[in-house]
Amino acid sequence: MSCAAVLVAPFPSPTPRLSFNSAGAVEEKPIQNGYKWRLVLAYDGTRYAGWQYQESPPTVQHAVEKALIQTTKLQRKDLQLVGASRTDAGVHAWGQVAHFITPFNYENLDRVHAALNGLLPSDIRLREISPASAEFHARFSVKTLL
Repeated sequence: MSCAAVLVAPFPSPTPRLSFNSAGAVEEKPIQNGYKWRLVLAYDGTRYAGWQYQESPPTVQHAVEKALIQTTKLQRKDLQLVGASRTDAGVHAWGQVAHFITPFNYENLDRVHAALNGLLPSDIRLREISPASAEFHARFSVKTLL
């Protein structure tokens, strides 16, 4: 089965991009024509070495980025996928929040949702995808951890 997302032209408001200043502190720098997307993921972490990206052994972030790269045709560095928190090897999640950035807007998030779930392994499910404000940050906007 093949799924494609319908895209519309970007609007001019900037979306923050994280970088590090000379003191090593995180700061946000705007990127032009960016859109930020909030994801809520569920996964069975049995066969994963946690959330944080690495190619081997497999991680949840790597699997999600692989699906995002296929659907967006963007490079990993351009997506800037950020999770709310790291998980250890074998840990499961029901509501892991993450965000990523695209230079384009999605017209139909239901189609994007279906496309991503079609590309993700069966033990990782995208529960929600929604637009996020420029101020939203999956890690720094956390109010509680369960």
